[in-house]
Amino acid sequence: FFSSRRRHTRYISVTGVQTCALPISRADLADARLTPSQAGQTTRVIAREDGGTALLEGRALRHAWDDTTVLDGVDVLLPPGRIVAVVGPNGSGKSTLLGGLAGRLRLDAGEVRRRGAPSPVASRRHARAVHALLGDTAWLPGLTVLDHLMLLSAVGGPEARAACLEALARVGGDRLADRLPASLSSGQRQRAVLSTAWVRPWEVLLLDEPERHLDPESARMLPRWLRALAGTDRAILVATHAEEVRAVADSVLHLR
Repeated sequence: FFSSRRRHTRYISVTGVQTCALPISRADLADARLTPSQAGQTTRVIAREDGGTALLEGRALRHAWDDTTVLDGVDVLLPPGRIVAVVGPNGSGKSTLLGGLAGRLRLDAGEVRRRGAPSPVASRRHARAVHALLGDTAWLPGLTVLDHLMLLSAVGGPEARAACLEALARVGGDRLADRLPASLSSGQRQRAVLSTAWVRPWEVLLLDEPERHLDPESARMLPRWLRALAGTDRAILVATHAEEVRAVADSVLHLR
């Protein structure tokens, strides 16, 4: 699995596309706060108890498409162990927010920080820490789903294969390992994409409507998958229209 909009570097290069896989250190377990957004955009607030450092923070993020402003001073803070849902109608800026935090697009204004320090979103260090599944998946021709996962794995040898097969099993993709992505249905491809979150190291996971294309059973399992992925030392920011995903979130950022 690769993003079609940017290239990551380290470990393996295939047909000019490279992947990044770095061991991620454990996060500071302290809580932080999700700050209220400006310009009519509101959030539910997480109480800050001890001044812990957020894994990812966006400050006063602004962006406009032509003459339409979609982000107007949005603040978001992701503490360790938290799931933050981004909700709002179509066109409210959910995908733009995620794309800006991932470095997939250049926002007009604002600052992105990791662990209390500025984090240039185009940098390799930022890309290693932030795993973005934003619906812009590109697959390498001739490689199976398992091949793609093994390129992203932080371990090598038999351990990598076992870890990748386990990741597929977690999302009900046991039979997808030896399939070519082009042969999969949209729902099967979505499960294959989600399985990368169990293989590729990350501190922050960005998801844009992960419920899309999933069958009802997989959609019901999605909140459980997200909670297991976040654990206690990582954070997830997920744009969603699904009430089940919103319900599992620790806080909700409303974009209007």
